[in-house]
Amino acid sequence: MVDQGGVSPETGLFEDTALQIDDGIVANEYLETDVEGVWVAEDNARFQGRRVGRALLGNRRPIEHCPHFYSDVFDLSGNYWGDRSIGDRVVYRGEVESGRFVAWWLDTDNRVVAAFTLGIPFNEAKAVRPLIEEQAQLADDVLTDESRELAELSG
Repeated sequence: MVDQGGVSPETGLFEDTALQIDDGIVANEYLETDVEGVWVAEDNARFQGRRVGRALLGNRRPIEHCPHFYSDVFDLSGNYWGDRSIGDRVVYRGEVESGRFVAWWLDTDNRVVAAFTLGIPFNEAKAVRPLIEEQAQLADDVLTDESRELAELSG
């Protein structure tokens, strides 16, 4: 597997097995593989083990996954949610040079598909996730309006 500058699922042990591998062991929305009785979790998958544990105990809720990556370096904190590759353009809330901003990626229908926050406390920044999960359609002036709290944007 090619490392693309981030964390890669550890699948080497499973290379010569019946399990399907594609950037991690492939599983359905309940974390079951195509091999009966085999579930995925932790470093060989894209999801956490507690999700598998819940499913094994009968809580078979499908996973609704919004990719998230964060990095904290000294006093600089950044969070990224979504998939910018399906975005057609980006708009900014705040000035990039200030070290405190949100970059919003939007598709052709003005739906929010990804966001990156820098210098915004996580308790505030996490408000962007529901916008991506809901594929919220918001005008540029709403997304860039710094007088509104991020939490106010989610409907």
